Formats: sequence, C-alpha cells, structure tokens
Amino acid sequence: MHISQFLEKFKRVGLREIAAREAIAHFLSEHYRTPFAPKDISIKNAVAMVKASPAVKNDIFIKKQQFIASLQEKLPGTPLRDIR
Repeated sequence: MHISQFLEKFKRVGLREIAAREAIAHFLSEHYRTPFAPKDISIKNAVAMVKASPAVKNDIFIKKQQFIASLQEKLPGTPLRDIR
C-alpha cells in the first residue's frame, strides 16, 4: 500500500466534516436570519457544538429534534445525534 492511498481516507474524513459544518451553518443562518460561520460549529462524536448567544442556544435546544431530522435529510451520510 502506497502512503498516498493510506492518507486518502483521512482526506475524505476531513472534507466530510467541513461539508457538515458548512451545511449546519447554512441551515441555522436560514432559520435564525443571523449569520453563522462554519468556524462557529464544531463536530465531535456526532454532536454539533454551536457557538451562539444563550437565547439562540436555548431555542436550538427546544427545537433540537426537528433540526436533527432536517439536517439528516440534507446530509444523509452524517451521523448527527445531538446539537448543543
């Protein structure tokens, strides 16, 4: 196995996370009409952490199940379990 083939799988993992962060940022920006940047979102162990004001975070918590269902429709390959 050549080293480039070995590193290729890590490249795809990174791109998938970037695409997921961008999609979540776009989704939240549309819903709240407030700009969210992909850098405001981190994903670890299928949990998206959003940097936002406490009021927005509370609303995200209340509508969490609806958001997760909508995001999984838009990103079928992303195993998103929670938003915080």
